[in-house]
Order: sequence, then structure tokens, then C-alpha cells
Amino acid sequence: MPIAMSRATLLFLFAFCLPIRLLIAEEAAPGQSQAEAALKAPPVEDRIEGLWDVTWERFYLPRTHLFYDYLSSYAPGRGLDHLPSLDEMLREFPNDCGYDTGMEDGMISAGVMMSLVVDKYAVTGDEALRQSAKDVFAGIKLSATAHGVPGFLARAVSADDLKTIYPSTSRDQYTHAVHGMWLYSRSPLCSPETRTEIGEILSAVADRMTATVIEANNYDSLRADGARAVRGNSRMWHVKGHEVAR
Repeated sequence: MPIAMSRATLLFLFAFCLPIRLLIAEEAAPGQSQAEAALKAPPVEDRIEGLWDVTWERFYLPRTHLFYDYLSSYAPGRGLDHLPSLDEMLREFPNDCGYDTGMEDGMISAGVMMSLVVDKYAVTGDEALRQSAKDVFAGIKLSATAHGVPGFLARAVSADDLKTIYPSTSRDQYTHAVHGMWLYSRSPLCSPETRTEIGEILSAVADRMTATVIEANNYDSLRADGARAVRGNSRMWHVKGHEVAR
């Protein structure tokens, strides 16, 4: 029986499979077609699993339970050395969103990864994914609670003190994290206790949006400190079409 996959997971699988096609093209010997190279290449399933492993081994930090945006080194254990220091974050360097630091899209990555974990479990029934889901949710929970501002979803949290954040977030951080939690709460992977925690986080997000996304704030959900976001990327109403889609 076919398993329906979420749009986010289909996009994520596309992102996984595109590099596979490029790798096959690069591995083609002189005079050999891509089709011939593909026949000799490892099965696509194996390559997808390899990319899955790399994502967890290189882009995921167990201390924060978060996934980061890029690597600055391929040396073992050094790939995330570029992440900003606690001092840089406290000074909002290089900006209040943490753009160009490699930790600016933690909730997008978490939401998409949770979607992938839930769909992979629906297809494979692999019980090891139960821990994967717990780990992804732990990162979302940290970004939702570490700063003490109910309903605010930080992009990511400092690995130094597990508390400090960049104060400005964006609408798509909320979209993906909320979607990931919703999917997880409806999955057999989710325990009743975790489902309760998810409900508490989602309720806090809803309460914050109700309180802040008003005309007086130009429909901005505001920074963690209550100030208006200067870039307008946390504005939730009267935005452009591609922003609505987020």
C-alpha cells in the first residue's frame, strides 16, 4: 500500500537525491554515459542512507540537539568550529538574526528532519527512529524554552551555555518547527508525555501570536526582547506571496 509523504519530506528527499545524481555524473569514466555509470553505482537506497548518516554525524550537535547549516571543516569533530562564541551572540554579531553564522535556520532544519523521521518510520517501521525523533524534538524544545520567553521560537541556541540566542527569528522558523511537532504528535513514535509537551509549546506559540501579531505591531510577531524585527521577516500578515507560502 503506498505511503503518502508530506511535501516537506518530498522536498528533503529531492535535496538528498540531487547530489546522488551529480555524484553519478562525476563518477562516469571517460567515454562512459551517465546511464552506464548509474548501473555500476551503489543502489540509490544505499546512497540516501549514506547522506542520512552524514547529516547526523556532521551537521547535528548532540549537546544542543540541533542541526546546523554548513561545515567549515571536514576534519573529524571540527566541522562546526565556525559557530559563534557566546560573546559574539551577546553582542548580536554579525546581526540580530545570526545570519552567516551557520546557526540561523535551526528550526527550519529541525522541522524538516522531524518530517523525514516520521515518514521514514511510516515506511520502514525502524524502531531506532524513535530516538531520532526524541533528539530532534529536544532541539525544538530547547529553542522554545531556553530563553524563557513563552511562545518564541529561537533559530538556535548557543552550545556554550544552552541559553543564549540571537533575538530575531522569522516566520519560516515557526512554520517548519510547528509542522514538525504536529507531525510528531500524530505519529506512533510520540509518547503521551511528549505529546503533552508539544501541546504546551504549540499553545504558547499560539498565545504569543495572538498577542503580538496585531495592527499596532504591523503584524510582527516581535523579537525575543519585545522589539520589532528590523527586517520584517517575522511579520505574519500583509506580506508578499512567497512569504505567505512560508
